[in-house]
Amino acid sequence: MTLHPTARLAATAALVAGLVSAGPSEAQASTTYTPSGGPSLNLVGTNVAIWFEAGQAINCTDFHPSGTLTDPGTARPVGAPAGSIASLSSGCTTDSGASLTFTSGTWSFEVTGLATGTAWPVRFTGVELDWNADGCQVDMAGDLGGVFDTSTQRFMPTSSTITPTAVTGSGCASLGISPGDTTEFGGYLTNVPPTGSTALSLS
Repeated sequence: MTLHPTARLAATAALVAGLVSAGPSEAQASTTYTPSGGPSLNLVGTNVAIWFEAGQAINCTDFHPSGTLTDPGTARPVGAPAGSIASLSSGCTTDSGASLTFTSGTWSFEVTGLATGTAWPVRFTGVELDWNADGCQVDMAGDLGGVFDTSTQRFMPTSSTITPTAVTGSGCASLGISPGDTTEFGGYLTNVPPTGSTALSLS
């Protein structure tokens, strides 16, 4: 069972505090990073859930983004893309038990700062998650920020600007979802390199 965001508050705060604890000398040491490994990214979701401002939730038994690194082994400025996510397989349900899958476009995967130990601040930008269930079509877009730990190959979400951009259908009123509503993401994604690829390394 996926925990509600309030149950994860202390853990999330600890992660964020660890990332911002680096002193000025470390932050000034480098403004570039180098992604290595891959070239394929194969992110497997565990207990992935999306909570909406109105209290509705989507829980996913399958949430599986995949893509590729861009020029692995090549240094680039912090904030520049490390790679992209080109496909998403999914299998999810609403609170009412209605099944849904997400339709998605291409996301960018970016490193947004320097590491604390093996934990790197990262984000997925240009995320699109469109779905239809309970008589309601919902289009969502935004960015998903978090921490990627190279030692575990795990991405843990810590922030979301993903919001519904369009909500249409007779069932939408009962869901209580409106354009601009905030969302929170639970669970985590683990990079499981496919045959011919290796783990993602950041330096």
